[in-house]
Amino acid sequence: MRDKRNDRILENLAELRRRGALLGVEVRPLDDPGTDAFGACVGGLEINPEGLTEGVTPGGRAFAVWVPNRRREHAVLFVPETRLSDSEAEGAVRAISLMARDLLAIGEADQTMAEYCGYLGQSYENMAMVYRLVRSLGDISSAVQIVDESLRNMVETLECAWVAAVFGRDTDLLGDLAGRVFTANDHEPERRYDHEAVETLKAWGRGEEPVIVTPEENDGLAVVIQPIRLRARVVGRLLMVGKNDEGGDVSSFDTQLLDAVAACISSLLETIKLYAEQNATFMGTLQALSSSLDAKDRYTRGHSERVALLAGMIARGAGLGEEVAERYELAGTLHDIGKIGVPDAVLCKPARLTDEEFALIKRHPRIGHDILKPIPSVRDLLPGVLHHHEHWSGRGYPDGLKGEAIHPMARALAIADTFDAMSSNRAYRSARTREEVLAEIQRCAGTQFDPDLVRVFLSLDLTPFDELLEKHGSERVNEQPATGEDTLAA
Repeated sequence: MRDKRNDRILENLAELRRRGALLGVEVRPLDDPGTDAFGACVGGLEINPEGLTEGVTPGGRAFAVWVPNRRREHAVLFVPETRLSDSEAEGAVRAISLMARDLLAIGEADQTMAEYCGYLGQSYENMAMVYRLVRSLGDISSAVQIVDESLRNMVETLECAWVAAVFGRDTDLLGDLAGRVFTANDHEPERRYDHEAVETLKAWGRGEEPVIVTPEENDGLAVVIQPIRLRARVVGRLLMVGKNDEGGDVSSFDTQLLDAVAACISSLLETIKLYAEQNATFMGTLQALSSSLDAKDRYTRGHSERVALLAGMIARGAGLGEEVAERYELAGTLHDIGKIGVPDAVLCKPARLTDEEFALIKRHPRIGHDILKPIPSVRDLLPGVLHHHEHWSGRGYPDGLKGEAIHPMARALAIADTFDAMSSNRAYRSARTREEVLAEIQRCAGTQFDPDLVRVFLSLDLTPFDELLEKHGSERVNEQPATGEDTLAA
């Protein structure tokens, strides 16, 4: 903006020079009067730098008039040519002086308008950036991406050297952002500023309030440090380093934008925290319900927890990634939640079930599916809950699905569920040995189970399962298949 103001003054000076030539007067800038006789004369003038003044000073055959603008970036000098008489020169100088005053006044008005337009433009850019940031807050799953994009936008909007966001190490409050340093800059795209950001914080403090460091205090680079707060605690800081305009001064636009971005990030963190707390409460309720079903009888104590453990181990062994494995674990926790709709007399019967009773048991996948279906956060688990009793051969329930038509989550749960059932004591039988259980799992590969997942399962280290089984005890509840052939149903 300052460069534009100087350009306007120089344009006015050129116009003044043109008008002076028509009157036989030479116009020169005061900061460059020249080395001729007139320049020497000007060098001897005592010019009052205060306010807007003018005067006619004889200097041999020359007269000088100083008409500075109120910003004093430039002043102008009027030199009557020697072919003019003193009276003519004085009249011409006074005329050009009036022109200069008018031009400078117009220039000042133009400058003020240009600055005002610049302020409006800057305000618009700031508001546009904050608007984009606020819109992005709806995607609470991508806090890292939102911070990254916010910094890139800040560099462009603030026209600064680089910006950074440095977060504390409180994982409970910050989640994926804990301990992270994010940076963005307007040059050297391959360079990171993580170290510089940390060192800047060390140099200029970690207080509770914003910090503004002038270019004079920091080797020509201005610094603004804006705290990011969450629940009355400072959990991180935004940094802006170096302004690209002349002088490198920090404006109120800069500090206001940093404050707005910090507030948006704080809002994002609060939303994420609230969502996590709500989700934890909800999932805890479901897990408590599942555990209460397992606890109806001493034989099923810990069954869902162990199935969840095994399902996650299978997913990791199959190379499906940690995020998928965690969803498999949750499906294992909830896979039998439909048993809430099975009469306790059937569910806890300490003897083999009749065909009619087992028909009631076979309803639990559908009941569990219907219980969970209205809940958006667990809809991806529905295939596992509904089809964990389907067989690779197509002889399972409730829908008789076959082979690849069965969801991979349900195939993993089928192995985990059956393995735990055979490894646990039941009212009507004792647990089988590990060798017997593994042999049975292997025998049923390609008939009851997905053969590829069986190979994955047989390669697993089952020590964590054994430790959990020991913790829960060895007594389990009775649950048997509808026919003698289905010996592996859990």
